[in-house]
Amino acid sequence: MLVIFRLAEEKNNLRIETQFINAPFLRSRSGLKFPQRTPKNRNLWYLHPQLHQQSTVPMVKDFLVFLDAGHGALDAAGNYVTAPSKQHKHSKGEFHKDGWFYEGVFNRTVTNLVARKLRDLSIPYYIVSHEYVDISLHYRVDVANWLAKKVKKSLYISNHANAGGGSARGFEIFTSPGRTNSDKVAELHWNNVKDTVGDRISRYRSDTSDGDHDKEARFFVLTRTSMPAILVEHLFFDNYEDALLLMDDEIVERFAEAQVRTIIEAQGVL
Repeated sequence: MLVIFRLAEEKNNLRIETQFINAPFLRSRSGLKFPQRTPKNRNLWYLHPQLHQQSTVPMVKDFLVFLDAGHGALDAAGNYVTAPSKQHKHSKGEFHKDGWFYEGVFNRTVTNLVARKLRDLSIPYYIVSHEYVDISLHYRVDVANWLAKKVKKSLYISNHANAGGGSARGFEIFTSPGRTNSDKVAELHWNNVKDTVGDRISRYRSDTSDGDHDKEARFFVLTRTSMPAILVEHLFFDNYEDALLLMDDEIVERFAEAQVRTIIEAQGVL
C-alpha cells in the first residue's frame, strides 16, 4: 500500500489530499518508494510515502510554507546528479560515499525532517525540489509563486550547506538586500538555531551592520520569489569538523526543530 499526497484547487483555495493506491512501484536508493506511471496515478503531484492515518488534510488557504532542498541528490544508480559541483571528498571518514560529502543529499535530509515535523503538526507545506533531480531555480520559484497566489500568507525556505575552501566553518542565513519581512523571519531563525543548537557548532557567522544577523545576497530564490524567503547555510561541508556535525543525527534534528519553530513564529510577522 502506498500513500499519495497532492494539491487540488477548489474555489481559489488549495486542498491537500492523500490517496491510498495499490500500484507497481520503484524503490529509490534512499529507500523511498515511488509508483510507476500508470493511467490511474499519472497526474499525482507529489509523493510522500510516510503519510498515513488520514485521508484528507484541511483546506489550505491561510498559510503555506515552501521547502526547497538545494541542488540535486543521488539517482537510482547511486550517481550524484550535481557532480562535479556541490561535493567534497574528505581524506578520512565515510560520509555519504567513500569519503564524499554530497551537499544535495544533506539538504534533503534536513528538508525531509522539517517536512515530517510539519506534517505531524498539521502545518501545510509544499516541497518545490525533486527527490534527486537538480531542478532549475526558475522552476522551483515559479511553482512557489503560482501556489502563493492561492493562499493569504506564504514563506520560502531554501536549505543548503556551505563550502569555503576547507578552513571556513559556521552557520549563516541569507536574505535579499534591503529591509523586508524576510529579515524578520531570518532573525527568528537565527534565534531559534542559537536556542536549539547552541554551542554544539563552532561559529555563527553574521552581518550586523544593518541591525540584524542575516547576510544579504541577490540569490535567485531570494530575489525572484513573491513571498518572504530565506536561504540557510548549515555549516561548511568541505570542512572536516563541520561535515562530521552535518552527519550527526542529533545536530540535524536540532537544525530541523529550529526551522519548524521559525515557521510557526513566522506566521505572526508575515
